[in-house]
Amino acid sequence: MSLATTIQRIDDLKKELDALKPIKPEYEQRIRRKFRLDWTYHSNSIEGNSLTYGETEKLILFDQYAPDKPGRDNREVEGHGKLLKELESTSDLQGVFTEHTIREFHKQILGDEPYYSPALTSDNTKTSRLITPGRYKQDSNNVQTVTGEIFEFTSPLNTPAEMQKLIQWTNEELKTKKNHPLIFAAGLHYQFIRIHPFDDGNGRMARILMNIALQIHYFPPVIVKVTDKERYYSALRDADVGNLDSFIDYIGNLLVESLELAIRGAKGERIDEEDDIDKEIELTRLKLLKARETEAKKQHDEKQSAIQKRLLVLKSFMPLVINLDKKLSHLKNDFSAGRTLVELSTVNLKTESDVGTYSWNEANQNQFASQFSKISTHLDALEAVPGTLFYGCEFTGDSKLLKKSKSFKIWLKLTFGKDTYTVISAVNGNNLPVSITKSPDENLKKDEINDYVTNIMRSFLDELEG
Repeated sequence: MSLATTIQRIDDLKKELDALKPIKPEYEQRIRRKFRLDWTYHSNSIEGNSLTYGETEKLILFDQYAPDKPGRDNREVEGHGKLLKELESTSDLQGVFTEHTIREFHKQILGDEPYYSPALTSDNTKTSRLITPGRYKQDSNNVQTVTGEIFEFTSPLNTPAEMQKLIQWTNEELKTKKNHPLIFAAGLHYQFIRIHPFDDGNGRMARILMNIALQIHYFPPVIVKVTDKERYYSALRDADVGNLDSFIDYIGNLLVESLELAIRGAKGERIDEEDDIDKEIELTRLKLLKARETEAKKQHDEKQSAIQKRLLVLKSFMPLVINLDKKLSHLKNDFSAGRTLVELSTVNLKTESDVGTYSWNEANQNQFASQFSKISTHLDALEAVPGTLFYGCEFTGDSKLLKKSKSFKIWLKLTFGKDTYTVISAVNGNNLPVSITKSPDENLKKDEINDYVTNIMRSFLDELEG
């Protein structure tokens, strides 16, 4: 379809819509709400906003934020919706075409607070840029094309002058009505994009100004849908290489769709799109998949955090075991038999059920380091975390120190609970009255280790002499 044919189709539909006026108030309200919701959702979604159509509707109609979405995404949708609502009741839309009003609109759709956004430096290095809503850009905001070339917009130095020229051109067009409203509105959109006066939000502002230009001429707004984003960008690229008619025709076909919707609405017919429910199904599906991925990542991060915390506690527990084993080793040679056992049990983080046990027979620094390194690589694959570390030392048989054969058992155990870990010990079945209970965020201190080893050895010496 040629541009001339598109314009003729627009004019015919406009006459058909005008013939239906005055439109019943309830029909008018339904049409305006439909356009306001579609415009707000799609225009923000094109720029990466994460709110779904349903969440946008709840926020616009019921002032209900999407709790699991970023605050900035909620505020942008809220600001955009409020601006469109205000424009519906503005009697003099022509008066909005001033630099001051455009900057105020920019603040309204992005918020008053400055924020940082990803950007590229002049040598194509990734960086971040401070965005101050309502302020013209201070640095170049050129973009890299898919071929690696840099596409240049108006420089920051020339932006104020170019914006003044654009405002003058706009007001002259409104006064003379030299061009068809479609050509005027699409041209305004493209010229604004070529200037790219702000550091962020230029696409949303271009679509707002274009639709204001259409509404001044009593046309409904054009909705560029997020599902049509690539065709929209392609039409803009056509204009970038000199084919502005291609972009105008693209916008014209969207205006035909808006006129057809407005006509159906003016007749009291259904204006929901046939595939709206399909879109809602797909959006809900994507939302649930995203939520599942987020939950899985959260659980993985929690497990990794729990593993790391418990491993740090175990590492702080190692000196206690090593210190105690060294002191007991002085007595091992005084008995005819003796053995040492170290066991680390692993448990499921959620259920605390046993997953597996690792054991070894030496309590020295090298053995601990070797075992912990091996265990750490297995924990993630096993969906497990450390549960209990047990150290036991047993002396049996004849002793140079005693008149008759006797056995002694000393053990030390660190057990992780849901929110704490506990260190307990016993000598010959008698639990020591002293224990340690701490949060997984707290490691054992050197003084605590020395005091605890001393208490165990005193209890053992009491048994030895008893």
